[in-house]
This record gives sequence, structure tokens and C-alpha cells, in this order.
Amino acid sequence: MMDQDFVGRETLRLLSRANKYTRLSAREIGRHLRGKILELGAGTGNLTQHLAFSNEITALDISTEYLESLKHKIQDLELKTSRKAKPFAILQAGLTAPPKDALINRYDTLLKCQVLEHLPNDLLVLTNYVRCLKPGGRVVLQLPAHSFAFCGLDRNLGHFRRYSRKSAEDLVTRAGVKVEKF
Repeated sequence: MMDQDFVGRETLRLLSRANKYTRLSAREIGRHLRGKILELGAGTGNLTQHLAFSNEITALDISTEYLESLKHKIQDLELKTSRKAKPFAILQAGLTAPPKDALINRYDTLLKCQVLEHLPNDLLVLTNYVRCLKPGGRVVLQLPAHSFAFCGLDRNLGHFRRYSRKSAEDLVTRAGVKVEKF
């Protein structure tokens, strides 16, 4: 098994060069975002940088190194574009512990992009963080598809699973979220 810190850093570094892909992902994801957003597992901000100028975001990640990189990306973009990002905050925290009380009932949207597959207990994490939503809040997920295709590459990337449409829908439903659009 490869060192997961190295794999994570290298994956995020390579994705930082896939600007067209992250811009297109952000455009599609952005259509589903509302109000104050809590982004779980924000990493170095490859996606966040495309969302921060039109959305109020709190970016959460376990790695202070990643969050510092994300903060600098946003600051650099503000300088380059002479635009100010919407209110933006970073928060260092792991996802396996329950969220801090200050986060409960505070957000309109919970955003997780390519995160749940890295966590042994995806249901626990989703259930814990759904509590951060205000009544009527929404969850926006981006997950690796085709559970039948799970392979060594997934394991090397630190994935515990891929999702089928049914397994993803079951997960969200079991976490107490009503599925509106898939």
C-alpha cells in the first residue's frame, strides 16, 4: 500500500493542473449550491477556488497544510482578478469526530466532493455533518461511480468504496436526507 499522505498530496497537485476539469465540475456543482456552504474535505481548494467568488464557504479539512494552500489560492485569485471572494473561512477538523457545536444548524448546503469514499464509515460522517444544516438544507455530493469497477487503483488512492446509484441513494437516505435529485 502506498503512503496515503504522499498519494493525497500528489493527487491534489495533479488536479491543480486540471483547471478545465475543476472549472467544469464547479459550474455543475455550483448550480446546486444555496446560501452558506460547509465544504467537507476541501483539500487544497482545487474546486473551492472556483466556487468562492459566488458562494459563502466554510472550507473544512483535516490538513492545516492543505488549508493554508487553499487560503493562498483564494488570496492569489483575489489579487489577479481584483475581485473579492464572498465571505470565506477555513476550519481544521477531522471528519470522523462529531462536528463542533458552533457548526450545528448553521449552513444551507453541505458539500462533499470526492471525500466519502476515503472514509471507513461514510454513514457516520454524513449523519454527523447533516446536523450542520439548517432546516430545509441540502447535501451536494460528488462520488466515484460504478461500484463494480472498484480496483487496486482505488485502494492506492485510499478509497474504501465506489458507489452505485442505489448505494449512494441508500447512504443519503439512511443519513436522514431526502433525495430530491440524483
